[in-house]
Amino acid sequence: MDGAVRIRYDAGSEFAPDHPFGRTLLILDRSGNARLGSWRLGTARAWIGRVEPSAFEAAIAHLLAGGFPDYSPPPIPPSAHFTLTVDTESSQRHSVMDSIHSKNVGVRNALAWLDAVVRQLSGDAIPVGPVRNQRLVLQRREATIEEVG
Repeated sequence: MDGAVRIRYDAGSEFAPDHPFGRTLLILDRSGNARLGSWRLGTARAWIGRVEPSAFEAAIAHLLAGGFPDYSPPPIPPSAHFTLTVDTESSQRHSVMDSIHSKNVGVRNALAWLDAVVRQLSGDAIPVGPVRNQRLVLQRREATIEEVG
């Protein structure tokens, strides 16, 4: 997928009682700009920052290894899902909806990178995914939910 410029990672559900983190939305640009929103049971928090470009590149590489954008997952439970959307320079938009427990190794590896960004950008307020010793978030600050977009 040539020319990927933005990843939009939307996971969970704000009102699902079985989802401990509610809904999270990470918008990660190739430039390193990142915005993160979190909604859970009527509350909202947000962060913005700068992310190491390697995180974007790794997520895209793993998605491609998993067959994205042509990958079609099986039906998924409504509260254990995510939607990944990748925008390209040519204004194309590719999306996939899958389970957070995807059987696709490439997709799972991409999610591990994106979850690590979520975890670091939120300062561990959203403790999803693996703890990475690698510092992915270069700058971060709390923001208003309106800044997430």
